[in-house]
Amino acid sequence: MGLEVITLVVLIIAIFQGSKKIPAVVITTQVPFATPTPGIIPFTSYKKTVLAKSDIYDIYLIGDSMTRAFGPRGGAFNEILSKAYPNLFFEISNYAAANQSILLLPERLHEAVQADKDLLLKPILEGDPDLIIIESFGYNPLSQFGKEMGLKKQEEILTEIMTTLTNRFPNAVIMFLATIAPDKKTYGQNVTNSSADGRWSQAEERIEYITNHIDYANEHGIPVINAYKESLDVSGDGNTKYINPDDNIHPSAEGLALMGRIMTARIEEENIFPKSE
Repeated sequence: MGLEVITLVVLIIAIFQGSKKIPAVVITTQVPFATPTPGIIPFTSYKKTVLAKSDIYDIYLIGDSMTRAFGPRGGAFNEILSKAYPNLFFEISNYAAANQSILLLPERLHEAVQADKDLLLKPILEGDPDLIIIESFGYNPLSQFGKEMGLKKQEEILTEIMTTLTNRFPNAVIMFLATIAPDKKTYGQNVTNSSADGRWSQAEERIEYITNHIDYANEHGIPVINAYKESLDVSGDGNTKYINPDDNIHPSAEGLALMGRIMTARIEEENIFPKSE
């Protein structure tokens, strides 16, 4: 932004000095306004980059406890991906954390993460990822803002994050992950004191944020890994076989395997990692 000229008009009450009046005096000054950080390109739409051929690729996972369930080095996802690309080695760093809403993500990009008791991951922005997968944080909705403002806030933060990541890592690929769907009938029934209607409403709220994550990606050209759609049952609700029966929230072993397969399939479809001839 440039400079805005503000005109200050100082009116001097007419004073007679003999037969003359002292005229009004006009003073012009300039006040500077803040300018954007030089070199930072605001995110508007995504254009996927093409990775150079390599034997080793670094993958960063970002999300809440639904993604943390994979474990610090990707667990089932790493196993399935490695089978699809037997000649490649994948270093997966799982930055996902439990009870984390997307509100905390901009700050967390600058922080080291204790992924396991023996594994401290350096801050994301100090790394050098080839692929970044951002999960929806849908199971930690922004309820405090209300539905309309909460979803808008989610989109604003996604734009902020995409601006940061695309400028910091212009040669990395970014994908969005929509995690498994909740089952509205049983959501959280073993770990909350909410009524059946209350838990149903909570599940619906989480669906709003997951699907909004998908919509944002589609609108901005970001490749989507849609485990949400693939985890629905014939009635359109979350299939309980993919949900951990201990809490009726997080992925079961089958759920993690499903997510790993879908993540791998989308990576292959997008030709993220060039396969050997």
